[in-house]
Amino acid sequence: MTYFALSAKQRRNVSIATLSTIAVIGIASIVFKTYPHLKPSFLCGHADDKPAEDSQLSDSTVVVDKKINEWTDEELKTFLKEKEVTVPESATHSDLVALAEQIQSQ
Repeated sequence: MTYFALSAKQRRNVSIATLSTIAVIGIASIVFKTYPHLKPSFLCGHADDKPAEDSQLSDSTVVVDKKINEWTDEELKTFLKEKEVTVPESATHSDLVALAEQIQSQ
């Protein structure tokens, strides 16, 4: 004895509704993967979280409108480290400037 029996028409309607739901979820998934900035905050965590690319940008050093010879030793060492250049311990400021200028000219 079955308590929950569906007619053929009801089964068809349930199948259509299920397939429609799966299609909408699939399309939304593709859209959100293609355009991640469209994600609503309830899907990606807190609204005040920074996107991954912002954290990548904040990890790099950017010096604007400053000549290389005006950079501090720390700025020069950080720049050279980002460019994967090994800096000798005994390097003077002029050595660091020369290395940085050589890297920038490439």
